[in-house]
Amino acid sequence: MQGQSLLKPSKISGWLKPEGSFHEVEEWWHISFLYDLRDARDPLFADEESEHILQIGDESMVRDLAARKGLVKISRGEIDGYQMNTAQLSSLKDLIELADPEFEFRVLGRSGRELKTMSVGRIQKLRSAQNFFS
Repeated sequence: MQGQSLLKPSKISGWLKPEGSFHEVEEWWHISFLYDLRDARDPLFADEESEHILQIGDESMVRDLAARKGLVKISRGEIDGYQMNTAQLSSLKDLIELADPEFEFRVLGRSGRELKTMSVGRIQKLRSAQNFFS
C-alpha cells in the first residue's frame, strides 16, 4: 500500500450503541458521554437503575451499566463490553476497514478482564457477533 496511509485503530475512540451507530468520543471522555446520553433523555438511560448508578458516579458501576445496556466502548486499541450484535459488528467493520489487518485489539469483558486479542483481519472475517465477548 505504498503512498497510502492505513487507519490507526488505536486512535479510534467512542461508543457503539446497540442499534449500530458509532459515537466518536475524545479519549478520557467516555463516561461523560453516558451522562450526556442521560441528559438528552436517551431511552437507554431513562430508568431508575440508570439514574441511581449515574448519581453515585462510581466509574466501574457506570462502565458495567453501559455494558449491560449493550454499549461497546472502543478506546486505545481495546474493545470493551459484554455483548455485541450484528449491527454493532457491521459498524465496527466499517470503522476498521482501512486498518492494518495485523493490528490486534484487546477484547475486554466483565470487570475489564482481557478475554483475548483479535486482529483487524479476523474481525473483518467474522459473520456473527454472537460470541465476540466469549
